[in-house]
Amino acid sequence: MKANANKNEKEALTRVIVTRANVDMKDIAEEYDRQYKTPLTQKIEDVALGNYKDFLVTLVQRALPKGSD
Repeated sequence: MKANANKNEKEALTRVIVTRANVDMKDIAEEYDRQYKTPLTQKIEDVALGNYKDFLVTLVQRALPKGSD
């Protein structure tokens, strides 16, 4: 995920998070953390803006156990 993501990259990220939010987002977030040594929610906070950021972070956090992000 990069700070200057284009529209297609943002749409793809949104599609993955929305479609996987209730299925395996926990696994995705844990694997991201393992590979990049930073929580997925933190990376989203760093590169996304406004309502888009809030939306993605909320979806990821809902799938994680309390206190894991």
